[in-house]
Amino acid sequence: PDEIAVSRGSARLILLSVCIGQTIVGVDQRAITVALPTLTETFHTAFTTIQWTVLVYDLVLIGLIITMGRLGDLYGRRRFYSIGFLIFVTASAICGLSQTTGHLIFFRALQAIGGSMIAANGRAIVSVNLPREERGRALGLTSTAFHIGFLTGPSLGGFLIDTIGWGWIFYINLPFSLCGAYLA
Repeated sequence: PDEIAVSRGSARLILLSVCIGQTIVGVDQRAITVALPTLTETFHTAFTTIQWTVLVYDLVLIGLIITMGRLGDLYGRRRFYSIGFLIFVTASAICGLSQTTGHLIFFRALQAIGGSMIAANGRAIVSVNLPREERGRALGLTSTAFHIGFLTGPSLGGFLIDTIGWGWIFYINLPFSLCGAYLA
Protein backbone atom coordinates (compact mmCIF):
# COMPACT_ATOMS: atom_id res chain seq x y z
CA PRO A 1 0.00 0.00 0.00
CA ASP A 2 2.95 2.39 0.53
CA GLU A 3 4.32 1.80 -2.95
CA ILE A 4 3.20 3.56 -6.10
CA ALA A 5 3.75 1.91 -9.46
CA VAL A 6 5.88 4.10 -11.72
CA SER A 7 7.59 3.35 -15.00
CA ARG A 8 11.34 2.82 -15.10
CA GLY A 9 11.77 6.16 -16.90
CA SER A 10 9.69 7.99 -14.30
CA ALA A 11 11.68 6.33 -11.52
CA ARG A 12 14.90 7.64 -13.06
CA LEU A 13 13.50 11.17 -13.35
CA ILE A 14 12.34 11.03 -9.73
CA LEU A 15 15.79 9.89 -8.66
CA LEU A 16 17.45 12.60 -10.78
CA SER A 17 15.24 15.31 -9.27
CA VAL A 18 15.95 14.16 -5.73
CA CYS A 19 19.70 13.89 -6.39
CA ILE A 20 19.70 17.45 -7.79
CA GLY A 21 17.84 18.65 -4.72
CA GLN A 22 20.14 16.88 -2.28
CA THR A 23 23.22 18.19 -4.09
CA ILE A 24 22.15 21.85 -4.09
CA VAL A 25 21.18 21.69 -0.42
CA GLY A 26 24.65 20.28 0.37
CA VAL A 27 26.49 22.77 -1.84
CA ASP A 28 24.67 25.70 -0.32
CA GLN A 29 25.34 24.53 3.18
CA ARG A 30 29.08 24.74 2.58
CA ALA A 31 29.84 27.07 -0.35
CA ILE A 32 29.31 30.17 1.73
CA THR A 33 31.95 29.21 4.30
CA VAL A 34 34.76 30.33 2.03
CA ALA A 35 32.90 33.55 1.26
CA LEU A 36 32.86 34.78 4.86
CA PRO A 37 36.00 36.97 4.59
CA THR A 38 34.76 38.44 1.29
CA LEU A 39 31.29 39.08 2.73
CA THR A 40 32.79 40.70 5.82
CA GLU A 41 34.62 43.15 3.55
CA THR A 42 31.73 43.65 1.14
CA PHE A 43 29.19 44.46 3.85
CA HIS A 44 31.67 46.27 6.14
CA THR A 45 30.63 44.18 9.10
CA ALA A 46 32.17 42.04 11.82
CA PHE A 47 33.09 38.45 11.07
CA THR A 48 30.89 37.32 13.97
CA THR A 49 27.91 38.99 12.31
CA ILE A 50 28.51 37.52 8.86
CA GLN A 51 28.88 34.06 10.42
CA TRP A 52 25.13 34.15 10.96
CA THR A 53 24.72 33.50 7.22
CA VAL A 54 26.09 30.01 7.89
CA LEU A 55 24.51 29.52 11.30
CA VAL A 56 20.99 30.56 10.33
CA TYR A 57 21.00 28.20 7.34
CA ASP A 58 22.13 25.26 9.46
CA LEU A 59 19.78 26.02 12.35
CA VAL A 60 16.71 26.47 10.18
CA LEU A 61 17.49 23.53 7.88
CA ILE A 62 18.15 21.11 10.72
CA GLY A 63 15.43 22.55 12.94
CA LEU A 64 12.67 22.22 10.33
CA ILE A 65 13.55 18.99 8.57
CA ILE A 66 11.36 16.75 10.73
CA THR A 67 8.46 19.21 10.64
CA MET A 68 8.67 19.56 6.85
CA GLY A 69 8.79 15.79 6.48
CA ARG A 70 5.68 15.41 8.62
CA LEU A 71 3.86 18.19 6.77
CA GLY A 72 4.78 16.45 3.52
CA ASP A 73 3.31 13.22 4.89
CA LEU A 74 0.08 15.01 5.79
CA TYR A 75 -0.38 17.36 2.84
CA GLY A 76 1.57 15.82 -0.01
CA ARG A 77 5.28 15.14 -0.36
CA ARG A 78 5.46 16.22 -3.97
CA ARG A 79 3.69 19.49 -3.16
CA PHE A 80 6.12 20.31 -0.33
CA TYR A 81 9.08 19.14 -2.39
CA SER A 82 8.11 21.35 -5.36
CA ILE A 83 7.32 24.35 -3.18
CA GLY A 84 10.68 23.81 -1.46
CA PHE A 85 12.46 24.21 -4.80
CA LEU A 86 10.55 27.39 -5.58
CA ILE A 87 11.33 28.89 -2.18
CA PHE A 88 14.97 27.81 -2.50
CA VAL A 89 15.43 29.27 -5.99
CA THR A 90 13.72 32.55 -5.09
CA ALA A 91 15.71 32.96 -1.88
CA SER A 92 18.95 32.06 -3.71
CA ALA A 93 18.36 34.81 -6.27
CA ILE A 94 17.58 37.35 -3.57
CA CYS A 95 20.61 36.30 -1.48
CA GLY A 96 22.84 37.09 -4.44
CA LEU A 97 21.25 40.55 -4.70
CA SER A 98 21.43 41.35 -0.98
CA GLN A 99 22.72 44.80 -0.11
CA THR A 100 22.91 44.42 3.68
CA THR A 101 24.00 41.74 6.11
CA GLY A 102 20.50 41.64 7.61
CA HIS A 103 18.94 40.94 4.24
CA LEU A 104 21.46 38.22 3.48
CA ILE A 105 20.88 36.52 6.84
CA PHE A 106 17.09 36.74 6.46
CA PHE A 107 17.08 35.31 2.94
CA ARG A 108 19.52 32.57 3.95
CA ALA A 109 16.92 31.55 6.57
CA LEU A 110 14.25 31.54 3.86
CA GLN A 111 16.56 29.52 1.62
CA ALA A 112 16.97 26.99 4.44
CA ILE A 113 13.19 26.64 4.75
CA GLY A 114 13.11 25.62 1.09
CA GLY A 115 16.14 23.39 1.63
CA SER A 116 14.45 21.62 4.53
CA MET A 117 11.39 20.96 2.37
CA ILE A 118 13.62 19.50 -0.35
CA ALA A 119 15.79 17.43 1.99
CA ALA A 120 12.93 16.08 4.10
CA ASN A 121 10.61 15.07 1.29
CA GLY A 122 13.05 14.03 -1.43
CA ARG A 123 14.18 10.80 0.17
CA ALA A 124 10.61 9.96 1.17
CA ILE A 125 9.54 10.41 -2.46
CA VAL A 126 12.28 8.02 -3.56
CA SER A 127 11.29 5.50 -0.90
CA VAL A 128 7.65 5.48 -1.95
CA ASN A 129 8.03 5.68 -5.73
CA LEU A 130 10.88 3.32 -6.52
CA PRO A 131 10.51 -0.46 -6.51
CA ARG A 132 11.59 -2.18 -3.31
CA GLU A 133 14.53 -3.91 -5.03
CA GLU A 134 15.95 -0.55 -6.22
CA ARG A 135 15.25 1.43 -3.06
CA GLY A 136 18.53 0.80 -1.21
CA ARG A 137 20.65 1.75 -4.19
CA ALA A 138 18.51 4.82 -4.87
CA LEU A 139 18.70 6.03 -1.27
CA GLY A 140 22.46 5.47 -1.37
CA LEU A 141 22.63 7.64 -4.49
CA THR A 142 20.62 10.42 -2.82
CA SER A 143 22.96 10.36 0.18
CA THR A 144 25.96 10.38 -2.13
CA ALA A 145 24.49 13.35 -4.02
CA PHE A 146 24.12 15.31 -0.77
CA HIS A 147 27.67 14.53 0.32
CA ILE A 148 29.11 15.38 -3.09
CA GLY A 149 27.45 18.78 -2.76
CA PHE A 150 28.60 19.14 0.83
CA LEU A 151 32.21 18.26 -0.06
CA THR A 152 32.45 20.26 -3.29
CA GLY A 153 30.67 23.34 -1.87
CA PRO A 154 33.80 25.05 -0.50
CA SER A 155 35.84 24.48 -3.68
CA LEU A 156 33.00 25.59 -5.92
CA GLY A 157 32.34 28.60 -3.67
CA GLY A 158 36.02 29.62 -3.76
CA PHE A 159 36.16 29.27 -7.52
CA LEU A 160 33.02 31.36 -8.02
CA ILE A 161 34.13 34.09 -5.61
CA ASP A 162 37.56 34.35 -7.24
CA THR A 163 36.29 34.35 -10.82
CA ILE A 164 32.89 36.05 -11.02
CA GLY A 165 31.91 37.30 -7.56
CA TRP A 166 30.32 36.27 -4.29
CA GLY A 167 26.74 36.54 -5.59
CA TRP A 168 27.37 33.58 -7.84
CA ILE A 169 27.55 31.19 -4.90
CA PHE A 170 23.77 31.76 -4.86
CA TYR A 171 23.09 32.27 -8.57
CA ILE A 172 24.68 28.90 -9.38
CA ASN A 173 21.63 27.33 -7.69
CA LEU A 174 19.15 28.87 -10.11
CA PRO A 175 19.41 26.55 -13.12
CA PHE A 176 19.67 23.44 -10.95
CA SER A 177 16.77 24.48 -8.72
CA LEU A 178 14.60 25.25 -11.71
CA CYS A 179 15.48 21.91 -13.29
CA GLY A 180 14.73 20.08 -10.03
CA ALA A 181 11.43 21.95 -9.65
CA TYR A 182 10.46 21.09 -13.22
CA LEU A 183 11.25 17.43 -12.70
CA ALA A 184 9.32 17.43 -9.42
